[in-house]
Amino acid sequence: MRINEKRLTILKLLHKNKNEFVSGAEIAEKLEASRTTVSNYIEELRAKGYIIEARTNKGYILKFVPDNLLPEEIYCGLKTDFMGRKIEFFPEIDSTNKKAKEIAGSDAGEGMLVIADRQTEGRGRRGKNWFSPERTGLWFSLILKPHFRPRISPVLTFIASLAVKKVLLKKGFTVFLKWPNDLYINKKKVAGILVEIDSEIGHINRAVVGFGINVNQDKFPSELKNRAISLKQVTGETYSRSKLLQELLFVFEDYYKKLKQGQESQLLGEWKSQLDLIGKKVNIKQENNSFYGQVVDVSDRGALVIKDTSGHKRNLWAGDISLDVEDFQ
Repeated sequence: MRINEKRLTILKLLHKNKNEFVSGAEIAEKLEASRTTVSNYIEELRAKGYIIEARTNKGYILKFVPDNLLPEEIYCGLKTDFMGRKIEFFPEIDSTNKKAKEIAGSDAGEGMLVIADRQTEGRGRRGKNWFSPERTGLWFSLILKPHFRPRISPVLTFIASLAVKKVLLKKGFTVFLKWPNDLYINKKKVAGILVEIDSEIGHINRAVVGFGINVNQDKFPSELKNRAISLKQVTGETYSRSKLLQELLFVFEDYYKKLKQGQESQLLGEWKSQLDLIGKKVNIKQENNSFYGQVVDVSDRGALVIKDTSGHKRNLWAGDISLDVEDFQ
C-alpha cells in the first residue's frame, strides 16, 4: 500500500485544524472532488479506526487517531527531507528487509521506507528470527543509495543504533548499546538493527537498513520473556508507533547526512562513546570455540578489539561471533 494523495490531503487538513471543524466544501475544494467523494474517504478513514465526527453546517473534526501505520498518517508528521518520503506499507509480510532488497533496484528512491504491521519471518543478525507480532512494534527497512566505500558500511549499523538510542533517551529510557547492533533495557533486548548491502569493488550500490523495535507488546512467548522487553512493559504506557517512527526517521536522516558528508570518524567516535562496552569482560562464542576477554577498543572499521586472558589482542567481526557481557547494566 502506497500513499493515497486524496486521503493524505484529508488527514493533513484534519490534523492541521485539530479541535476545529473543517467544512466538507473546503475539503472538496482541496481534493477537486465532489462532496460524495469526500464522504467516501471519510468512511474509509473511520473503517481504519479514526474517529471523525460530522456535524451539519460545520463539517468534520478529528476526535481520535488510532495507533496504525497508515502511510498517510506516517507522512503527515514527517520532518525529514527524503527519509520515509516514499512508503510501501504491508499489513503482513515475511520480511521487510527481504522486500526492500527486491524493490531496491527498481524505482526505489533514496530513503524509501518499507514497513509492515506484522512480519512472519523477521530476521536478526546471523539469521536469527525476530518476533514481530501485529500492531505492537516497528518493523521496517530503509533503502539507501550511499555510493561510498564498502569499508564504511559498518557505520550504517552504528548510526542506526545511535538514532534509536537517541530517540529512546529523549523519552526517558536508560538504554544499553550492545555491539554491534542491539539495544537493551533492563538487561533485555528492546531493538535490533540488520544492515544488508549490495556492493561492487570500490563502492556500495545499495544498502537496506532494517529496524526491529518492541514498542507495545504486553507479553512475549515463554522462550523470549527473559530476553526481550517492550517500551510498554517498562513504563506501562502505550506509545504511538507512527510518532516514534517519525522521530526516528528524522534523527537517522541527520546521522546519515553526516556520514555522506565524510564524517565517519566523528560518527564512529560518538558510537564508541555510547557503546557502554569498553572495559567490560565478555564471553566470546565462535562457531568452534569460546573464550573470555576484555573489550579494549573498537577499530575504525567496526571490529571489536578484545584482549584475551593471555594478553593478546584480537579483532573480531560481528558475523563471526556472539558475546555475553559480564557486569551487564
